[in-house]
Amino acid sequence: MNNPRALDEARTKNIRGSMAKKTPSTRSDYSVFSTITTRWFDNDVYGHMNNTIHYQLFDTAVHGYLVGQGVLDFKSGSTVFLVVETTNIPRFRNAPMGH
Repeated sequence: MNNPRALDEARTKNIRGSMAKKTPSTRSDYSVFSTITTRWFDNDVYGHMNNTIHYQLFDTAVHGYLVGQGVLDFKSGSTVFLVVETTNIPRFRNAPMGH
């Protein structure tokens, strides 16, 4: 395809088509919840949460859960590091500011 506009339209159609196949999970699909407050600098000037913050929030939630369950003890536990990887997080819609 030599036409840049046609190429952009094809990419957009491909992206929309792949997003339409995914179905958002519901809250009832999960058994553990954690409330984490975001900070002012977690958002860019347009009010969007920076992408790296999502991973930091996952890390905070997982470590908080493990510490709360007594699985992870930073002071005297034998487990020193945990690695949590989350890739290809589907984005279904933008959340309103403050959520």
